[in-house]
Amino acid sequence: MSSNTKDWIICEDVNFTLADGGMIASNHRAKSHIWINDQLILLLINGKPNGLFSAADQTVFSNHEGLFADPTCLNRSSSNLKINFDNAEYALDYLVEKKIILRQNGSYEKYFGRKTSIVDFNHLGTFHQRLGMELILNKRIHPDEWWYQQKFYPENGNVRDNLYRFVQFEFLNRFVESLDLNGRTILDFGCGNGMASARFIKSGAHVIGVDPNKNLLDHACRSLGDQFTPIIMDLDSDDPLDNLPDVEVYLVWMADVFLYYFYTLDGKDPIMKPSQLLKRLIGNLADDGRVIIMLPHGVFWLAPWLGDQLRPYTVVTEYVNRLNSVTPSLSEISEAVSNAGLCVTRIHEPLAEGGIDVDTRAYHFANNFPLWWVFECCLEN
Repeated sequence: MSSNTKDWIICEDVNFTLADGGMIASNHRAKSHIWINDQLILLLINGKPNGLFSAADQTVFSNHEGLFADPTCLNRSSSNLKINFDNAEYALDYLVEKKIILRQNGSYEKYFGRKTSIVDFNHLGTFHQRLGMELILNKRIHPDEWWYQQKFYPENGNVRDNLYRFVQFEFLNRFVESLDLNGRTILDFGCGNGMASARFIKSGAHVIGVDPNKNLLDHACRSLGDQFTPIIMDLDSDDPLDNLPDVEVYLVWMADVFLYYFYTLDGKDPIMKPSQLLKRLIGNLADDGRVIIMLPHGVFWLAPWLGDQLRPYTVVTEYVNRLNSVTPSLSEISEAVSNAGLCVTRIHEPLAEGGIDVDTRAYHFANNFPLWWVFECCLEN
């Protein structure tokens, strides 16, 4: 096989790093990481099929540990599951399958589409789809159960020692300390087990907590007492927000909610558009009230954690034309906020506080590339 007759090319999305007597070929767009030995490297360079070719798939779906776990999809430990190829064509076919090299048949472009079912392995799919496939097929855990446990310790409901605690919870504490909430009413939309509600109540507020999960609302009621009013949101009803109380609220708090209102789990339109949801939630907002929308960062969340763990870098593979990402862009957020009759007064990009001893790579990445952004809004004049 000569370089003049080869029917393949190295994918331009791939970069190579030295590792364990060979190299790791990483296609961050396709979420694929393949270790290849020296002989296979030479085959890719000059097309000469000499020697024993070896490869090892070091691709993992790391976000099964949590939404804010390392999203690189790279198994950083050495892999012993090497595949040996005594035939160059077999080795090349393997690298085509793993999206490291390409043949001119259009299959690579077709790969970047939504999955058509939970067992569709021919398309990359969105993050929601890939996470669902991992949880249901491999981990055998219900997504609702996983959602709670990746953020909270199930035995006591405390925030786990991960980026939820070191970024999201720390931002909540700092933000509440800047407000006078005594005697005020707060609407905590998507309150879950009442983590944020508890912090508001500690500052003297009364909280109306809205959530579709009755078990979590019951947990919040037991722990928060009379200063917490639970509102169940029936997603199957014609109007899930029909039972919102008609009382003035000073603050509407929404953390990670729009993650599912812009890009739903099933790929269909949400029950109501984000701007419609905001309009309903601010119907009784005080004139000096605020709306806080905290979201996974639309640029850096799900971007790979690359480089030395003390000096990280990343690459961004999509923003305008998105497949994997399930967070809205700045323009989508600003449009929803404006259409609801709100204006953004400040944008926060909180960094990690603490946690360096828990996960050094996560701490340093989150302090160089914010993983949440927070939109502080008020009523338009």
